[in-house]
Amino acid sequence: MEKKYYWIKLPVNFFDTDEIKYLSTFENGYLMIYIYQNLIMKSVKNNGNLSINNKPMDIKTISILLGIPDKQYEIEQCINILIDLGLVKKNNKGIYNMIKIAEMIGSETIWAQYKRNERKKNNNVDNVKTMSKKNPIDKDKKIDVDEELDKKLDEIYNNIR
Repeated sequence: MEKKYYWIKLPVNFFDTDEIKYLSTFENGYLMIYIYQNLIMKSVKNNGNLSINNKPMDIKTISILLGIPDKQYEIEQCINILIDLGLVKKNNKGIYNMIKIAEMIGSETIWAQYKRNERKKNNNVDNVKTMSKKNPIDKDKKIDVDEELDKKLDEIYNNIR
């Protein structure tokens, strides 16, 4: 299976959103913001779900996953607030889901990364090549689908007569 890379796209105004500003009002608000961002990172490969083999994680497991096992109370408090804010949802299986993950993630395969780097190396960033080493395409061949279809239909019709 081809390796895939993911990244998080945070909006420029991420720290100015009402939800993040609200989290920062708590005594441990910056820890909560860190927890939220870390939960997003840990759920990227799972379509926003915090689960192991499609099984829900408890707070202790989440705290170990986040690397802060001594902050279980803060994590539970943060998740409950994130649920209230509509940033996290707990499904009927007990799995936490990061609601806005779809608009925050990007990904690419190794092949896409290779092609991007190759274009950058060749100064062709703005000029995307139409041919690929792996999937060559005959760029000079133009097919008018309607014209081709009409010819085939005429041929079939004439053979029926």
